Amino acid sequence: MTRFPEEKVFKDPVHSYIYVSDPLIWDLINTRAFQRLRRIRQLGTSYLTFHGAEHSRFAHALGAYELMRRVLSHFHRNTADWPEDQRLWFLGTAAALLHDLGHGPFSHALEHAFHTRHEEWTIRILLEDPQVSQVLARVDGRFGRDVADIVAGRSEHRLLSALISSQLDVDRIDYLIRDAVATGVNYGKLELDRLIRTLRPYSPGSDRTGSGPAPSGDRDMTVVIKKSGVHTVEQYILARYLMYVQVYLHPVTRGSDILLNLILQRALEVHRQGRLAYVPRPLRPFLDKEPGDLEVAEYLALDEAVLVAAFGEWQAEPDPILADLANRFLDRRLCEYLDYPASRPDLWDELQEAAREAGLDPAYHLALDRIAPSPYYHYTKGISVLDERGRLADLSQWSPLVRALSLQEAVYQRLYVAQDLIRPDAGGDRLRRLLQELRHSS
Repeated sequence: MTRFPEEKVFKDPVHSYIYVSDPLIWDLINTRAFQRLRRIRQLGTSYLTFHGAEHSRFAHALGAYELMRRVLSHFHRNTADWPEDQRLWFLGTAAALLHDLGHGPFSHALEHAFHTRHEEWTIRILLEDPQVSQVLARVDGRFGRDVADIVAGRSEHRLLSALISSQLDVDRIDYLIRDAVATGVNYGKLELDRLIRTLRPYSPGSDRTGSGPAPSGDRDMTVVIKKSGVHTVEQYILARYLMYVQVYLHPVTRGSDILLNLILQRALEVHRQGRLAYVPRPLRPFLDKEPGDLEVAEYLALDEAVLVAAFGEWQAEPDPILADLANRFLDRRLCEYLDYPASRPDLWDELQEAAREAGLDPAYHLALDRIAPSPYYHYTKGISVLDERGRLADLSQWSPLVRALSLQEAVYQRLYVAQDLIRPDAGGDRLRRLLQELRHSS
């Protein structure tokens, strides 16, 4: 593969500079599917909570690519007989760059409303989008499928798959730092250079990690950390925990996600009844088709600009519920939230009945949110630590902090209610009384 005579550079608030020396990566960045990520926010509706959270999936994808480039360069410099395989380099950097290609507008709220999964769409785009697949095929006829398998976590290249999706991967490292910068919090700050230097390629069944060759090339290798890096990784785990409880699961953000999901659900219901006056062309396939029938081009046509413009039009819809929900989102008139006791599951039916008496529609003006953040074992198995004698153990065995965090089983339940719509007459008394009980019990 050829290289640029002079590498191209993106100025970045997290990594200072992001370097691209390969025409393959540059051409992937310039595909329509990748440029679309400029119009998808990284943190969905979090900008309604943290006003600086306007950064895009595009910026994060470039950041993940830069981290993969740095990690593979670190392995190449510090691992004896690291495979001199240019295809391996392109597999890792392309997979990191493209790993979020399938995210839709406002990410998880859209997925819930239309029953889609961004992971599945990423694979479809990699294999079916003409521009992306043609660029990948320039390496060889199998390259696009291999990149898709790495992103999907089913590749024989275990090391690259682990660097894309594991407890300690380039995706999570970049978004923790980037999201902390954008939201203005300090939790996500990491010793990034030190964290990268703790990573080691490891071959199961071998006592070699960085001091000798892998018996069967990179396919036998995975990623571990050296024992001297335990405290650096503790900082990463703690940062991840704090970012989840303070940023990603912030009650206002959760409430705005719920509101956006309700808007889309109501629009779908009104459209199926033939009463939706305004439907933007890119949104129509999502309203008319089953998720499995959407084409890649149809999926890629929808972005956040389209949805926000639709919300603006829906403020004037004849359907009063949809009009109110759209206005709430655009003007940030979010629902009030209260802690909801797990000891009172019987209260939900009573709240719904009281909401009807108060003039609310419980399906759209009352919502219960249940979250259970887990800072360590939430996604996959743990992080392996290699000691001086070549023995592996889980990070929790070396770190009392991680061990304590991994045992946490906190569950948060919150009730969201459109309190400003409660009837001012006696019809709303029962609901007001129940909400007051909840406030006093929290």
